[in-house]
Amino acid sequence: MDAINPQHYKGKIECIECIEQQGLGYHIGNAFKYIWRAGKKDKSKEIEDLNKAKWYIERRIKQLQEINNTPEIY
Repeated sequence: MDAINPQHYKGKIECIECIEQQGLGYHIGNAFKYIWRAGKKDKSKEIEDLNKAKWYIERRIKQLQEINNTPEIY
């Protein structure tokens, strides 16, 4: 068993390859990773995985709003 890249995360395309190829950066890359893997390791944690993705997206939005000096829009 590969503890670093276990089978339940593998497919024809690796998540990290997509993140790197698209240059998604830290926050969006992590959100993408959690969405990609949601529920695959433990089906009972799918909602937790999606909430983690949401957290990274919201943090990036806040960061961009601060950079651009724009108000929250939702």
